[in-house]
Amino acid sequence: MTAGIGSFTSDTVMSDVMIGRTRFEDRRTASNFATNVGAGVNYRITDWVGVGADYRTFFVHRDESTPRVHRFSAGLTFWVK
Repeated sequence: MTAGIGSFTSDTVMSDVMIGRTRFEDRRTASNFATNVGAGVNYRITDWVGVGADYRTFFVHRDESTPRVHRFSAGLTFWVK
């Protein structure tokens, strides 16, 4: 089981204009308070190698809405003794 608090930052290109060979971009960046909960599992195949999977749901707390972001990750884990 896992839980956390922090911030979620998003970056968006609002407009993209080329004038000659020069590119002008209007970018907007927003950071919002966020929390997350999830769970994961890790299985050791040998003393040195394992496989794991993790699922988390992030709650981004904005003005009038709380959008959810879901993340699933899986991979190999290596241990050094």
